[in-house]
Parts: sequence; C-alpha cells; structure tokens
Amino acid sequence: MSLIFRAGVAFHNAFRSEGARLFGWRFGFDYLRIAAHVARRWGATDSGECRLLGYRISYPNQSHAFALLHEVFVHAPYAPGELPPRPRIIDCGANIGCSLIFFKACAPNASILAIEAAPDSFAYLERVVTLNALEDVTLVQAAVTGHDGTVTLHSAPGDPGSITASVSAGWGGPFEQTVPARRLSSFIDGPVDFIKLDVEGAEYEVIDDLVATGRLALVHAMAIECHEVGRSDDAPASLVAQLEQSGMRVTMVRNPPARTALVRAERA
Repeated sequence: MSLIFRAGVAFHNAFRSEGARLFGWRFGFDYLRIAAHVARRWGATDSGECRLLGYRISYPNQSHAFALLHEVFVHAPYAPGELPPRPRIIDCGANIGCSLIFFKACAPNASILAIEAAPDSFAYLERVVTLNALEDVTLVQAAVTGHDGTVTLHSAPGDPGSITASVSAGWGGPFEQTVPARRLSSFIDGPVDFIKLDVEGAEYEVIDDLVATGRLALVHAMAIECHEVGRSDDAPASLVAQLEQSGMRVTMVRNPPARTALVRAERA
C-alpha cells in the first residue's frame, strides 16, 4: 500500500467518515495525530494512552486499541441517534472503554451502565472512568448471557484487552477464565434509550431472555453485533424476527469476511 494511498485513507477517515460527521473537525485532527503515531510503530502491541475529543483512553495493546477506535469512532456503528436530554444507555461488552467514551462524547449527560466480562479489559475500563472523571457511569464485571451464575470466558493466551473474548471456545480462543454471568434483563427495571450489545456470540440467548422476561418492550433502540458462533446461517434472521415481533423497525448489514452482522433496531 503506497504512502499516498494511506494518507488518502487517513484523511477520509478523519474528515469524511461517520465519526467526522458526528464530531466535526476536532475528531479529524485527533484521528490524524493518532493514526500518525500508529503508522510510525505499525504492529506494536505494547500498552499506552491516546487522547480523543478531550478524553484519555489507556490501552494494553496499541494495535487492538487502534482497531477499536477505528471501528467505534470512524464507522460509528453504535451511533445512538436522537436522544433525550438525559438518556439511559447500556453498553454490553464495553472492553477497555472506547465505546463508553463514544457514548459520553455523543451524550455527555447520559447515564451509562457499562458491562465487561474479561478481568484485564475491565481494569482498563475502570481506568478510563478514573482518568476522565466520568460521572453517572456504573461498571459491572460480568459476561452478559441468558442466565445468572458463572460462565467460562475464552480468549487468546497472553492477549490482555482481547477484542474477541467469548463464551464460545471456537470464537474466543483456548485460554479459559471463569467469570460472573448476568442476564441483561436483570439490569432493566425501567425504560432504556439505547443498548449496545457486542458479546461475541451470547447475543442470541440475551435476546431470547429479553423476550421471555418482557424487558425488550422497555428498550427504545439497540445496536447488536451478531456473530457466527456455531449457529445456523438463519440465526441472525431469527433474532431480527424477534425484534420485529416486539414492534421494532430493524435493519441488518452483513459482513461475511468477519462472519458478523450489525443489527439496528428502533421503536417507532
């Protein structure tokens, strides 16, 4: 890939992406600074810190952190749309806190519940709250699943802050940890404006539980990353049908190379 082409991609991401549309010129200049730093040390996997939109983000792995920033801020798949003045947001699979910062940048007055299963990632999630003195944020260390108790979390060995840690061994990796498991429905005791659900394969049982408990009716909008984790090809379509039956308008965009699909649902 030529230097000119890379520079063109970087400028597009900085000033013509969804992130640029949401956050304006400040995002563009911050993104270019981060991209230049990453380019000088391409492939580095050491820890560090970056600044974006006035927030500090500490990370255990530079390459993974840049991938997360690119996914969350450049493409902005979790953009919550129009929100009330003090929205309630639940971030399931918060990892090291990039999505938490994204939601605070979109809605500074939001009340956010951020849930993360992996202990290493959760430590960085706690750090991002402390570094930025974030208010009205509640953190829970647990895997969001269809049951309460414990579950085995699978990830790659020696990969702190893993972006693919999963309750499925085939998706997450051979390293195993026992972590608390919580039903998402147990956190929903009133209206929720937006839920981000990126739980690496557990999303199907989570939606099943929300339907069974009637808690889905309390959710205004969701962004769900669906994964092919030992499921049939029509599993995402079945999930979409459940959301539609609850009265939500649903769109789905598949990403075959990544074996994922992004589902967005919103009530009229």
